[in-house]
Amino acid sequence: MEASAGSTSASTGAVTPTTSTSGASDSEATPTTGGSQSATASDDTGAPVTSSTDASSSTGADMACLDMPPPGFDGAQNPDCAAEPQIGVFKPVVEWSRDAWAVEPTSNQVLMTPVVASLDDDNNDGKADENDLPDVIFVTYNPGNHYGPGVLRAMSGDGAKEVLNVAGKEVCGHSGLAVGDIDNDGRLEIISVSVKNELKRFEHDGTLTWTSKIYGPQALHCGSYPSIADLDGDGTPEIVAGAIILNADGSRRGVGQHGNAFFISTVADLDQDGKQEVIVGNAVYDDKGATCGSTARATATPASPTSTPTASPRSSSARAAPCACKTPSAR
Repeated sequence: MEASAGSTSASTGAVTPTTSTSGASDSEATPTTGGSQSATASDDTGAPVTSSTDASSSTGADMACLDMPPPGFDGAQNPDCAAEPQIGVFKPVVEWSRDAWAVEPTSNQVLMTPVVASLDDDNNDGKADENDLPDVIFVTYNPGNHYGPGVLRAMSGDGAKEVLNVAGKEVCGHSGLAVGDIDNDGRLEIISVSVKNELKRFEHDGTLTWTSKIYGPQALHCGSYPSIADLDGDGTPEIVAGAIILNADGSRRGVGQHGNAFFISTVADLDQDGKQEVIVGNAVYDDKGATCGSTARATATPASPTSTPTASPRSSSARAAPCACKTPSAR
């Protein structure tokens, strides 16, 4: 950005950004940091003005205008840091696309969010990791049949290779996917939802290793998005889909009884006890599915947005009793 008359430019022994105040006097200029420094600038008359500062930062960046405030910062915001958004035209460029496949070529529609991860060992070092070309993992379906069985696929990140084509396993045509190392063997596994409202686990090469019990459309939707997280911090991940929590071997760990957004859930340690909770819809569960808090009435399964609660709206006893989750102390 080109500074107008009256702007100030700070110079130090290290390379630091130039700060433009566009018409402001030298007393209004944002100071630079990075150790004890002296800065020379010109005021509106052209006379040199010299100032010094002892402010410092570990990075040498201007601490006054960081994108995010440092941890624990509760001071006032600096209006000089305000910046107008850059408005322009986004022109995406297609690097590659695919609409025909070696397996089930007519299954070419996608109605889910793909996942990017390295499934195969491209550089032949015995590991599939960040040093390998990442793969794009997704599910396709036949036109007009996204609730029917789809094909689990993976393409190399450069679009040159079909890494995975898994058909005939009743994966829902628009199932969400989760990818992670569930069994700590150094290779990634894939979790999907089936047309029968089950969760399925596939190895990195597409081998089906287990299928969970059927949970029904109110608890597990065909288009649900699973997650993988180590809820209790024991080193072995769990699988979460809506209010359903499974162990790594596919066995049931717990199923929550509230919530009306069973498609997507999130995981976080809300009470800072070292164990993560599951947040879904209007309810929070512990790592075994016990209710920590909910604004919902009790139902047999997590309610869909259109379902009617089984409890009377006037019944206060229908609310869930709190579980062992602790409430964080006020700060």
